[in-house]
Amino acid sequence: MLSKIPPQLQATEVSPIVQYNTVEGLKKTLTVIRGVQSLLSDPFNWHQGGFAAYKTRMPDNTVLVEDLCDFNKGASPSWKSPKANCFCLLGAGSRVVHNSNYALRNAFWSDPIQAHLQQAHSMHKSVADFNDSPSTEHHHVLELLTLAEKYVIQAIDVRAELDSRSIQQGNTHVC
Repeated sequence: MLSKIPPQLQATEVSPIVQYNTVEGLKKTLTVIRGVQSLLSDPFNWHQGGFAAYKTRMPDNTVLVEDLCDFNKGASPSWKSPKANCFCLLGAGSRVVHNSNYALRNAFWSDPIQAHLQQAHSMHKSVADFNDSPSTEHHHVLELLTLAEKYVIQAIDVRAELDSRSIQQGNTHVC
């Protein structure tokens, strides 16, 4: 399904992810993506159909899922629930950002993921659409996160090189 970063997604000096972010910001994005990878590494912790849920494995190995999304009753987001033990991609990212106290919007950390979806999965219009698609399996989610991780690492290297060149040329303002 996904195997490598498409050539269009190579992080270059003109890539928006490089142009509009600092090395520190990109490192935070990388930390969030790695946190999402860790949180979703166990297939039991991955969820489709909502930001978060509570799963219970019964003695007969069946799994009961309690949906924690109840926005109509003014409940807090499901990914904040201490009871939540499984998450979609966006719910996992929200949980990681919330627990790390990073001031990152979900859109920022998920931009590299969205970029890969646009190139590799034109049928999926969003991260949520990809996550919740009946054809998406757990290993597809992990593959996508690995590609996003590689892309951000590449962006960090490019941004650091640009910053270094800027300092060497005597420019003290670094984006």
